[in-house]
Amino acid sequence: MTSRWSAVVQPDGSVALEGTLTARVHYWEEGNVQLKATHRVNALFPSQARSHASYMHDTTAAAERHANAG
Repeated sequence: MTSRWSAVVQPDGSVALEGTLTARVHYWEEGNVQLKATHRVNALFPSQARSHASYMHDTTAAAERHANAG
């Protein structure tokens, strides 16, 4: 699994977070099965957020846990 994230700090102090999680799976047992799944994440954190870094960390960690659980 791979993930790619970007964060943009807006002039008002809010932060826009965008990310993509990609999972590729290959299974072989009397057949050849391949799966590629992509999940996009978009979040906007207002300027009064407790900590932009904490919010970004929590969001990316939750998205990765969600992707690994499925």
